[in-house]
Amino acid sequence: MFKPIPIKRSDQFYSNYWVGYSLKLMREVDFFGDLQYEYWLQVETDPDISEFCERPIIIDGVLEGKRKKTQFDMYLKKRDGKKTLVKILYSSKQDSPLRALEKLYCEKNGFEYICISELDIRQNPIALSNRKQIITTLCNRKQPIDIDLRKLLHEVTSKRTSIKQIIENMNASISLPRTKEALFWLIYKGDISSNMYEKKISLETEVWLNDQTKDN
Repeated sequence: MFKPIPIKRSDQFYSNYWVGYSLKLMREVDFFGDLQYEYWLQVETDPDISEFCERPIIIDGVLEGKRKKTQFDMYLKKRDGKKTLVKILYSSKQDSPLRALEKLYCEKNGFEYICISELDIRQNPIALSNRKQIITTLCNRKQPIDIDLRKLLHEVTSKRTSIKQIIENMNASISLPRTKEALFWLIYKGDISSNMYEKKISLETEVWLNDQTKDN
């Protein structure tokens, strides 16, 4: 639906240039700004989001008799079909007439509108760190080992079980790095849930089947 608006790293208006690889889109993504990058970590690891685009569109309109432009930071499409345009700003900059212009555009064009700040994105630094670890690990291979996923799904139940216990139950049939990678894939795809929002990922991290996986 959208293509990223090109940006130049040399543009002096921006700082903190980030590049990542999206397994959802199977392409590189890039961002100017820490908040935009950190929000992408959340989007990329949210299994309910099927599609996204960074810097999707610039809109313009008349405010106080002057024509103004504003750019959305992210377009999201969820698996249920809901489409959202996101503006990312530090909380000190959120009070602007441009927000009304963005909201009006979304209302007229059938998008949900979200304006978020560092208070939203950084409210759980543990989860943010874990998301980055998952993406970094999975991007080393970019495709899961299917036999590992099937073996792990046989070991994970609806009861919370530590990664350490799962490894012991499997009796070294898969190496520790591959076990970790397979579990990360299952978390990433939404097949299993974990307590990654509560504690830093380790052998004590607990995982369990989510309701949809149990029904399949």
